[in-house]
Amino acid sequence: MKHIVFNSIKTPDGTVLISHHQHDYVTYLDANGETYMVDGGTGYLKRNVNSEPFEELSIIL
Repeated sequence: MKHIVFNSIKTPDGTVLISHHQHDYVTYLDANGETYMVDGGTGYLKRNVNSEPFEELSIIL
């Protein structure tokens, strides 16, 4: 069984978004004009879809 240890993404402008706990919905308006989000903490991974991709930083063991 896999376990989420760290739930995070990096946006194209270099901003790191971290969801610390379940239902910790974090959004950010990137320099490219798109809104990025991360949610779920260590319970689940939830992202939004953007035309410019983000870098996945999550750690799953």
